[in-house]
Amino acid sequence: MFQIPHARYAFEYYAPGNGYEWANGAFTNHRDRSGAYLVTAEQNAADMAATTAGYDVVWLVLTEWESWDERGLVQAWLEANAQRVDEAHFLRVDVYRYLLSSAP
Repeated sequence: MFQIPHARYAFEYYAPGNGYEWANGAFTNHRDRSGAYLVTAEQNAADMAATTAGYDVVWLVLTEWESWDERGLVQAWLEANAQRVDEAHFLRVDVYRYLLSSAP
């Protein structure tokens, strides 16, 4: 899962042809005229549950994530609903591996 979508293009450059399945993390920064967020944590939770349904493992690739999800709802959902088992940090990119079930 790429939190923000353009990160996938850089990933593809360095790891071409891996045949992996991918998804974009939700854009949750939409606001109305009053400044209230249009995507609630509950809506994000439902979207994350649907997006991750049927998968045992999710890799979350974060780069410039605040411009896409400044409240950190996507990662917060994974932290609450999955087990973080690995992480790596690079210049402007953080990668996390989460188990959603009993996957090795």
